[in-house]
Amino acid sequence: MERFDAIVLGAGISGMTAASVLRERGAQRVLLVDEYGHLGGNHVSLDIGPFTYDIGSFIFHDNSPLMRRFPELRDLYLPFDGQTGRLDFDGRLAQYPFDMRKDLLQVGPIELGRMLGSLVHGRLTCDPTRSAQDFVSYWLGERLARRTGLFSYLERFYGASPALIEGEFARKRMQWVSANASIRGQLKRLMKPRRLSNRAVVRPRGGFTELYEPVRASLGASGVQLRLGERIASLEPGKAGGLVLSTGAARYTAPAVYSTVPLDVAAQWCRLPPNPSVRYATLTSLFYSFRGTRTFPHHVLYNFSNAGRWKRLTMHSDCYGQADGREYFSVEIISDAQPDNADLLDADFRTHVRQNGFLRGDLVLEGTRKTASAYPIYLLGATAAAAGMITSLRALGVLSFGRQGGFDYQPTSHVSSVMAERAVMAFGN
Repeated sequence: MERFDAIVLGAGISGMTAASVLRERGAQRVLLVDEYGHLGGNHVSLDIGPFTYDIGSFIFHDNSPLMRRFPELRDLYLPFDGQTGRLDFDGRLAQYPFDMRKDLLQVGPIELGRMLGSLVHGRLTCDPTRSAQDFVSYWLGERLARRTGLFSYLERFYGASPALIEGEFARKRMQWVSANASIRGQLKRLMKPRRLSNRAVVRPRGGFTELYEPVRASLGASGVQLRLGERIASLEPGKAGGLVLSTGAARYTAPAVYSTVPLDVAAQWCRLPPNPSVRYATLTSLFYSFRGTRTFPHHVLYNFSNAGRWKRLTMHSDCYGQADGREYFSVEIISDAQPDNADLLDADFRTHVRQNGFLRGDLVLEGTRKTASAYPIYLLGATAAAAGMITSLRALGVLSFGRQGGFDYQPTSHVSSVMAERAVMAFGN
């Protein structure tokens, strides 16, 4: 049985950051373990013919602590100067997340008065901490929220009514709502100092494997041992103290374990009871190539409309150029854990494309991919249930944190790396 000063579970952004912090703080022997055979967690690139598609985050920022810890990444990222848009409730193109001209200025005085009345009603009757529906209705008014398609998108994002989604999640996920709907929020935006560096970038042409290879080399050179592609069987208290991690290949022990994997997975390894309130979304990705007329200029397009199951479309060829004379993009759909019929999902997307006419020409489905535990589902009661599981793991000597391990909404790799640094430092103290 190999002995380590610390074991890190999960080699995504949070896990890579945690391993680096532990070495920086004096841990001599650090083990980084992941059942995936690659670094980056759900950051996955797939080569299908001449096309390279992505799953997971696609746009990054160069002020991330991850780049400070692994400066060799800066030379691999490519600059990004794209646009993000959305289809509104009626399927019309608009700016994301809010289009002042289309959502407010062009609605006319009568509709504007109705939206104002709806806002006043929301402020008087809604508790923004109760649910996502109340949060949005309080800050924007129900009428404006429905007109923009925000309620439709929330339901598409989680497969549940906004009335069943926690208000705390809404506060984290939609800070732009409260920030732009209050005088205090506007003043904070104006007074906020400008960042010296916050350039948008994307991964290199070779995909995430090429991007994270220098991280693998850097961690290894610093003394972190990597065990990727090892199936984990259990994580239990050792007879002589500490914790013992058993995999299909070996057994490892350490006084503390830092977990960034989904809570339900870590609980299963530790023989803790499951909690049905702690759930994660399953993401189905459809990969397309296209030749014809595209009516939207956006690199990323969100579906806020009242039709179609898909939630986000990402144009990879906008960054890397066409392949064989064809554009190519991925479409994300939240589905249940059971196998979905790819033909049905493809047919649903094609129907929506025909109805809205934003892609006209030869559209080919090149492949599909299902990703389990893509992100936490914040239905009512989920945060409290997750906190209970985190406490139970902590009692065993397991610090669970990150987007998956902490059941925490972390929209970017920047946020994930910052929160991982804070979690590891606080646990060490």
